[in-house]
Amino acid sequence: MSASDKTSHENPVLPRSRARGPFPTATERAREDLVADFFGVAQRPETLAGMHPQAKRLTKFVDAFLDKLQGPKDRILSTVQAHWVEISHGDESILKLRAVHFARNTLTLEVPDATTLFVFRQPRLTNLLLSHLSEFAPEVRQLRMVMKGR
Repeated sequence: MSASDKTSHENPVLPRSRARGPFPTATERAREDLVADFFGVAQRPETLAGMHPQAKRLTKFVDAFLDKLQGPKDRILSTVQAHWVEISHGDESILKLRAVHFARNTLTLEVPDATTLFVFRQPRLTNLLLSHLSEFAPEVRQLRMVMKGR
């Protein structure tokens, strides 16, 4: 046996169809045929894709990890603080406020002066701020305003 014959037996060249990917097993082919018979050939890819487990979002895992490190209350507060510009929608008066504490579904906001405190205690502005907060922290149900330094 020559050296070239020996190498051809050790490294057989796969047919082109096998080089593109593995063939489905007999069980997988039977399952695909059954799905095609029941739902129709056109619906087969969507039906088979629906049978696979859905992917989970990375933010869900990050939130669970942060809950273990910080606790859910601290995570909610840090989320509000991180997204305060988006929550304020560019309103300069809201940007002056600062989230300092979260407990029992109540977010405590620190205001710079008595005038701002009076203005933001009005129900219309409080409800507006709560609606903006609901996008990022739906757990917040009430707002508490305190003067800066308290």
